[in-house]
Amino acid sequence: AGRGEQLMADDRIQAYAEALFAVASAEGPLAEVEDELFRVAQVIKGNDELRDKLGDPHIPAATRQQIVVDLLGGRAAPATVNLVALVVGNGRVRDLPAIVDVFHRRRVEGAVVIATAVTVIAAGVGPGILFAMGLSVVVHLRHSYRPNVRALGRDRDRWRMSRLEHDHQIVPGLAAVFPSSNLYYANATHIADEILEMVDAARPPLRWLCVLAIAVDDVDLTASEVLGRLHGELADRGVTLVLCGLEPHVRHELERDGLIERIGPQHVFDYVEDAVAAYRAL
Repeated sequence: AGRGEQLMADDRIQAYAEALFAVASAEGPLAEVEDELFRVAQVIKGNDELRDKLGDPHIPAATRQQIVVDLLGGRAAPATVNLVALVVGNGRVRDLPAIVDVFHRRRVEGAVVIATAVTVIAAGVGPGILFAMGLSVVVHLRHSYRPNVRALGRDRDRWRMSRLEHDHQIVPGLAAVFPSSNLYYANATHIADEILEMVDAARPPLRWLCVLAIAVDDVDLTASEVLGRLHGELADRGVTLVLCGLEPHVRHELERDGLIERIGPQHVFDYVEDAVAAYRAL
């Protein structure tokens, strides 16, 4: 029986962790759960009688959890009710405000904290630490697979970054994008697709698209091939691909792959201002 109970506990740990991380990955429910957790934490923090009752170890866990269900049932998302009930049932209600604070300030990090707390509560500190390490690696990989790509624009006499959908052009017909990470097999296609979407939506239509690569310290072979395809697809649209700010060793990699020759050395610049000057001289 003990072995069976342990397997059931392990299944519950995995189910809760997967469900909570799914909440962090889905944009829709996340805002709702965040708001509900914040309000629940504030109510518990400001009500001594309720906090003491939910944290009273002399009251059976099932009774304390039922209080949560009675208070939140029908008023909050199931994920919110389940999380609060789990924390209360394991006597950790005082930890809830701190968890919610992290969740509010850093959503994905907050999801990691919540999932780790669930694991610690159900399995202990050791498994919780190991779980947190593994989940943090997953989150890091998720960021590297889908890095931020920003549009570079001018605001009077200053440069500024903005989301691609804002369609900022440095001058009419010339836009610049800034990928915030190295380019490799897992993220290159995503970045290229985002750039093409921006180009297709640009008004007025673009003639030059500049990739500001100052944050790129490495381009693997797959990413180099994707850049080559991007060059071709932009050319089909009547748009010239321009590169700016390449690190010397990155330029060497792209020269070795034949990409610089395809783009044309005259379309590779050290600074964005040089690219703008060349574009204006057309």
